[in-house]
Amino acid sequence: MVHRLPAQGMFNHGLVNYNFKFFWMLARSNGYKFIHADYVQSPNFYNIPENIGSFLSSMQVMEKGYQKEFKGTDAALLVVMQKVLDIPFVPPLDVPTGTQTNIASLKTRYWTVFDPGALQRLTKQQARPSAEATER
Repeated sequence: MVHRLPAQGMFNHGLVNYNFKFFWMLARSNGYKFIHADYVQSPNFYNIPENIGSFLSSMQVMEKGYQKEFKGTDAALLVVMQKVLDIPFVPPLDVPTGTQTNIASLKTRYWTVFDPGALQRLTKQQARPSAEATER
């Protein structure tokens, strides 16, 4: 999988900006292997877009016109990952590995997060058939 996504700036592009924590949690939930990761930032700074400045002024967050002093720059994450295990997709979840819950539906949906040894056991199980085939 190759991902190149906004990390900052790009004020009127997309709904969210990504960070490396998202990809760490994604990899943890699915056993993905990182192949490459990079943070790419533009050296150019620019005024924030007029629609954002107008919105901030309308909210009286700041003096009218003050936002014209703000500067932004664009940056992106480049992340290349490899699917290693043949398992259904598990969404990333922002909790420590091994967190406990009594909610059965959460344990089932996020089984790789709530059972810290699950992926290691599965990796060993999936490696066994290929090791046995090599022995033959």
